[in-house]
Amino acid sequence: MLFHNNYEFNSHNQQRLTQLIQDTANNHSKLLPIRLDLYLSSDNYSDITYHDIKQCWQNFKNNMRHNSVFDHLLSWAANIEYGKDRGWHLHVLMLFNGQRLKDDYSKAQDLGDYWISLVEQRDNRYTGDYYSGNTHKDKSDLLALKTIDYSQRSYETDLQTLIDASSYLAKTSSETETQMVAEQAFQQRSYHHQFERRFFTAQVKPKSNRGRPRKLATSSILDSLSDSWINDLMDTSTKRTPYKSKIKLI
Repeated sequence: MLFHNNYEFNSHNQQRLTQLIQDTANNHSKLLPIRLDLYLSSDNYSDITYHDIKQCWQNFKNNMRHNSVFDHLLSWAANIEYGKDRGWHLHVLMLFNGQRLKDDYSKAQDLGDYWISLVEQRDNRYTGDYYSGNTHKDKSDLLALKTIDYSQRSYETDLQTLIDASSYLAKTSSETETQMVAEQAFQQRSYHHQFERRFFTAQVKPKSNRGRPRKLATSSILDSLSDSWINDLMDTSTKRTPYKSKIKLI
C-alpha cells in the first residue's frame, strides 16, 4: 500500500506538503494526482546507497521541464525512504492539470517506464522498478487518487482526503534509516548532513489571473441588486409616474 496513517509525522514537512497541495489547488480548477513508488533493483539491496537513489531522482526531476512525459505537471513532492525489503527508494506524489490530463492510469505507467529507462541509462549496476497507486485504486487508502474538481460538491472533502492520504510522505525517519545513513556516510567518508535531506517539494508558481474560476457570491450580489432596484423605484416614484417593472421576480 502507498498510503498509511499509523506513523508519526514530521510536522514541518507535513505543513509544507499540505501547503503545496492547497496552493496548487488554488491555482487550478482540476487536479489529477498520481502516486508512484520508485525503486532501484539489485541482487543485494544493501549495495544501494542513499547517494544512488538521490542521483537517480535528481536526473528524473531535472527532466521535468523538457520531457513530454511531464506535460501538464503542476507540482510534486517526494520522500526518500529506507526499507528492509527494498533498500533506499522514493515515494512520489505528482499533481497534474486535470483540465488537460484525463487518463491517470496511462500517465502513471509512462512515468514509471521513464524511471526504468533513466536508471538503466545512468548505471548498469541496477535496474529500475516502480509501483503505481493509480492502477490499484480499489484499495481503501488509494481512493484519494481521482480528479479533484472545484466545481463538484465533494471538492473540499476530496481535497482533504488527498492531503490526509499523502501525509505518509512526511513521516519521520525510522531508526533503521538513521542508522543506514550514518553507516553509509562513514563508509563514503561523507559528512552526515549531506544525507539528512530526504523530503523534497516543488515550488508552486504564483497565482495568475488565468487561474481557476472563482465562485461568485451570488446571494450577496442579488441582495445588493434587489436593494438598489427598490431604492431606485422609491426615489423615482416621487419625481415621475410610478414605474411598472417588466422583470418577473422569482
